Amino acid sequence: MNTILVPLENNTTRWRDACYYAIKLAKRTQSKVFFLFVFDPPTLSKRRTSPPENLSFRRIREKITSMLDQEGGLTVEAEYHYAEGRFLHVVEEFSKNHKISKIVVALPPEDDPSFTRTHRSLEQLEARASCQILVVRPKSRQSTIASEEEG
Repeated sequence: MNTILVPLENNTTRWRDACYYAIKLAKRTQSKVFFLFVFDPPTLSKRRTSPPENLSFRRIREKITSMLDQEGGLTVEAEYHYAEGRFLHVVEEFSKNHKISKIVVALPPEDDPSFTRTHRSLEQLEARASCQILVVRPKSRQSTIASEEEG
């Protein structure tokens, strides 16, 4: 069975794009999706709640479950996992241990303050991962205008 990993950091802003793409891909390819919430160690130690009880991730998980119900129906199998550690290391280890075939990540727009850090992390992940990395990029204003003109 093909497997898709959607790693989510505690400061992820574009998680919907990656999740939506992964669910659509999983439905089309009959793959299993793993949603991995990754907490930085300092962030986790400052929190009073454990990762599964963390309010922001609980809300994201509820929204992902809603997406699965709407888009995937009963055809997409999904699991939620939580891990503490450095993002790249956790994703690399998880992908090896679960025999992940594809990793789906979302890239923020170039004018977003997190773009450079995210892009650098993606380059490192591509160099280290033993599976395919699929990058979901935001639609540019030009491509949106072109799509509207065509339709």
